[in-house]
Amino acid sequence: MSTIRKEVTIDAPASVVWDYLTDSEKVAEWLMPNDFQAKVGKRFTFRCEPTEDWDGIVYCEVKELVPLQKLTLSWTTDQFQIETEVSITLHESKGKTKVALVHSGWDKLPPDKDFLFDNYDQGWKGYIEENLKESIEN
Repeated sequence: MSTIRKEVTIDAPASVVWDYLTDSEKVAEWLMPNDFQAKVGKRFTFRCEPTEDWDGIVYCEVKELVPLQKLTLSWTTDQFQIETEVSITLHESKGKTKVALVHSGWDKLPPDKDFLFDNYDQGWKGYIEENLKESIEN
């Protein structure tokens, strides 16, 4: 339990998929409302509905940006209080784009927060394999 991996092939070129990863309004369509800017070093937040034990805010920083290929973010919340890393890579072939997400750093999670790994594993499945794909293809 240290890394979440999700993959999906989207029927669109990498340039279109990249827009959905780096344009704040498009990111909000498939992920969460945010104040994201595609610039290395930029800190930003994602916001969703708060829960009983979480304020609903994800704190991030853009760590790496390789246009049309890779986006890497730090990712932490007040709920789990460790810095994890989300990396999304794109590989285009024949007009379609394979999107691979890796969310690492979960090995630092305290044992009483293990359930969050499963929550995020299921969450990314919905966000990447369903929401992102449907937002772009429909």
